[in-house]
Amino acid sequence: MLKPVEADELIGQRLQCLPIESLPLAQCAGAVLRENIYAERDQPPFDRVAMDGIALDSTAASEGARRLHIQATQAAGDAPLALATPTSCIEVMTGAVLPAGCDCVVRWSRSPSAVGKPSSLQGCRPSPGKTSTGAGPTRARERC
Repeated sequence: MLKPVEADELIGQRLQCLPIESLPLAQCAGAVLRENIYAERDQPPFDRVAMDGIALDSTAASEGARRLHIQATQAAGDAPLALATPTSCIEVMTGAVLPAGCDCVVRWSRSPSAVGKPSSLQGCRPSPGKTSTGAGPTRARERC
């Protein structure tokens, strides 16, 4: 029985290095890509909310704020909103742009609320970057 290293060596001995050719995308079905592809820009090009919840500035929570005023709702596809005050928060939906001034999202199941009413952060420890993704997940110059 061959060891993996030996099998890899035998395979490498029989591989042929094919020339590079440029083809229209429609003619590439079934072809093998010889070189890496790099994204030329972030996709999506914004910080995206990873789950339904309440977007907030974690600094206010770390300084003791436990009741925040829900100023609006940010749905996926809506124009980006901005946090009015550090003690406000914005209800956000999965896939939405993370509102300006927010660095954290508290999962919806932990903070039942309604726009214009206060949201309670009892039992939560918000921290920057929690439950949101940065621009991407494919970032410019990142290998796909």
